[in-house]
Amino acid sequence: MWEVCGIPHGGPGRQRAVIIKSFHSQDAAIDHCLKIDMAGWSDVYVRPEPKTKQPKVGRETIDFEARIQETFNRIVAAAVAGERCPMNWPNGPLHDLSVSALVRRGWIETRTYRRNYRVAKILVGEHAGKSTSDEEIRGHQPFRVNGRYV
Repeated sequence: MWEVCGIPHGGPGRQRAVIIKSFHSQDAAIDHCLKIDMAGWSDVYVRPEPKTKQPKVGRETIDFEARIQETFNRIVAAAVAGERCPMNWPNGPLHDLSVSALVRRGWIETRTYRRNYRVAKILVGEHAGKSTSDEEIRGHQPFRVNGRYV
């Protein structure tokens, strides 16, 4: 698509350009541009229309709430089983940003130790107070608590 733009006589500048009409071909836009120039407009010019992003057809919509709940269930299952806290995707089954969303909501507390070993403590629900395994890092101090460096 091409736009024909022009500024009426006495216009202060291009920032006040008036879009006259849109065309599918550049040739048709140039022909129309000549007609407008004859009608008393100044600074008539042709430019391509800005492209707008079209939504991709067939793309799935992401249910972020379901992802957060699924992440919470996986962390609770690991805490109940006494296993290490699952990691984020692509290294693990947890979805991106879901752990930080759980921390912001106050559902879990996370502590990150050396080599990015994470321990998650459940704060709400039936298993409140349980945490994932911390066997490998006992005696060490976390360098990050709930995503903030300490």
